[in-house]
Amino acid sequence: MSSLSFHAAGLRPTLSLMTDRPKQTEKERRQQRLQAALRENLKRRKAQARIRAEHRETAEPHDSAGIVPDKENR
Repeated sequence: MSSLSFHAAGLRPTLSLMTDRPKQTEKERRQQRLQAALRENLKRRKAQARIRAEHRETAEPHDSAGIVPDKENR
């Protein structure tokens, strides 16, 4: 409906739908970005922890420092 149609019908166009919601402040936008970044970071860290746990369960022990025989003598 164009503005001419509104005037012809005796109606006034309103912008209430656009103005009902207050604008976000810079601080609120920053806070939302931080929250999103923290959620993504947590997801990434959890995925890394799962992979490390799986690797520990399937990995064979190794003796890169050469101290296993020394521990067996105690």
